[in-house]
Amino acid sequence: MKLSTLLLATLVATTTPVALAQTAESEPQTTFGVYQIQPGLVAVTAENTDDRQVVENVGEMQVINVQQPAASNRVQTNVVVRNVLSGELAVVTGRISVLSNDAAAVKAAATRLGLKQLHSFNKGQVLVLQASADADLLALTTALKQVGGVTKVKLDVLENKQEAH
Repeated sequence: MKLSTLLLATLVATTTPVALAQTAESEPQTTFGVYQIQPGLVAVTAENTDDRQVVENVGEMQVINVQQPAASNRVQTNVVVRNVLSGELAVVTGRISVLSNDAAAVKAAATRLGLKQLHSFNKGQVLVLQASADADLLALTTALKQVGGVTKVKLDVLENKQEAH
């Protein structure tokens, strides 16, 4: 067995869900889930960039270096993150998916929070909402989790699809 495989197996075997939760809570502004914010990078549409600035393409967006990294580590629309499991760059879209038993309560909360409804599926049990470009997406997901009847809230992150060859 390779040393790297052994170390990974040991890490997985000794890491408990409580330890993972404590790690996520100790760095709430720099990581969320398996994603880590990349402060010196930003995602823009393809027509707004010079090819020399492009670090990577993610979907229809291009990741570029910025001269002055944002002072804030808030998770906002078009923030570039790195998947710590795959090492790949990804882009936060600003879309939030909500699974709920009470569509009316979620719609009311979305209006109050300044979210726009993009799609509704299964009689409103699944709603896809869009936040404004400068909104704090982690604060919005936390607020939506507090709404009665909400069972799941997911922040949409755009990653490149990997295919086997």
